[in-house]
Amino acid sequence: MGVDNNNDYYAVNFKYARLNRLGTGKEDVEYNIIAKSKINDKFEFIKLNLGDTESSACLFEKYHFYVVCNLGA
Repeated sequence: MGVDNNNDYYAVNFKYARLNRLGTGKEDVEYNIIAKSKINDKFEFIKLNLGDTESSACLFEKYHFYVVCNLGA
């Protein structure tokens, strides 16, 4: 699963281009909605601000992650 708020810290079009390569288009991505990849059934993306503690807690309750890799700046 990928999680990002897709803010404009750097060019948002790069972020959406990467998601597109993973099978999730810009039109599929909304806040707090899971977008499933059209080309890889194991990849899902959610537009979420990890600073939103309530939404983040819900995400971690729903998915019992074994590993979390934070690449946020």
